[in-house]
Order: sequence, then structure tokens, then C-alpha cells
Amino acid sequence: MLNVETVLQEIRSWLDVHSREVVLLSFSHFLGLNQDLHTGLISTIRTIFTARLCPTTEVVTLRNLWSLGYQVIVSYEHSMVSLYSDLWPHIPYWWANKCKAEALIEEFEHRKQHGRPGNLQMTTYRII
Repeated sequence: MLNVETVLQEIRSWLDVHSREVVLLSFSHFLGLNQDLHTGLISTIRTIFTARLCPTTEVVTLRNLWSLGYQVIVSYEHSMVSLYSDLWPHIPYWWANKCKAEALIEEFEHRKQHGRPGNLQMTTYRII
């Protein structure tokens, strides 16, 4: 059975051999997690990724991330995030569940016309 720690270890192992890759991990929808479980999860994340975690104080460009050895940006959607400089608050993302590339592009172009969120944002997509 997989657990969160095992998956995070696998991601770290993959990053070990792909030094110029950067991953964004989004933690949200914490159904049933109490304060102690949040503390444990955050501790696990920080222990596994240690110096690879990009702090919120950094300017996020690939060049900057590479030069400083940061490979992981963690978005953690919970109030506890304010206690840790290496965890980012919720990062807004655009997600379009579209079956065709043209519809996906049209959706993202429409959203761009209404302005992008400030700071860091993610764009995710799934084309079936």
C-alpha cells in the first residue's frame, strides 16, 4: 500500500537523478486532518526535501531555482503554512478539463484576458 511518505520519497529519488527538474506539489483538501496530522505531514515534507524546498522569499525563475539548488515548490492550503518560510500558501491554478487542444487553448486565452493571479500560478491541463 502506498502512503504519502513513500510517494514523496519516490519523487525525491527521481529528483536525485534529474537535477534540472522542478516540481510543484500542491497539498489541499485535507479531509479529516487535525492539527497533529498537519504537523506530521509538514514535518515529513520538510524532512524529505530539506534544502530543495524553494522558500517563499525567492524570485521564482528557472535560472534562480537552478542556481540555488531548489527543485521543489510546495503549495500547502492550510493556515499552518504561515509558520514555515519554505511552504507556499495556496497557489492559484488554471485547470481546464477539455477533450480537444483547441478548446483548451481557447479556455486559457479567455482566462488570460481577465488577468493573471499575482505572484506564482500554475496551469494544469488534461487532454483526453
